[in-house]
Amino acid sequence: TGTRAASRSCVGPDGAPAVTRIAAIEHLSYEALPMTWVLIMPATGRKHQIRIHLAHIGHPVVGDKIYGGDEGRYLRFIAGTLTPEDRAALILANQALHAQALRFVWRGRHWSFTAPPDAAFGAMLTSCRS
Repeated sequence: TGTRAASRSCVGPDGAPAVTRIAAIEHLSYEALPMTWVLIMPATGRKHQIRIHLAHIGHPVVGDKIYGGDEGRYLRFIAGTLTPEDRAALILANQALHAQALRFVWRGRHWSFTAPPDAAFGAMLTSCRS
């Protein structure tokens, strides 16, 4: 729907059904910008589902170049021409989207994995709490 970024999707009546459960864990602030740390549990597995759903409700993922609100930023990223203003607006070089835990059954076996966030993500959370 009027997007110049070919890989960008959106919530729409013709889209496949997708369900994402979202729970606020902590309200934070980064340089006077309000943020919320959330627990996300996707009940379905669609392409970019979490990012699309959060952007759709007006709360894009920090560092999201595609769904973060400025389509030109994504196109500049692809072209390798991000400006200092783009980098400041993104806050992080990568998305602040982290799979802390993953559980599934595969071939009759239950699998479970956990991982801490990377250093940049952790540092951003620490600075948001100060």
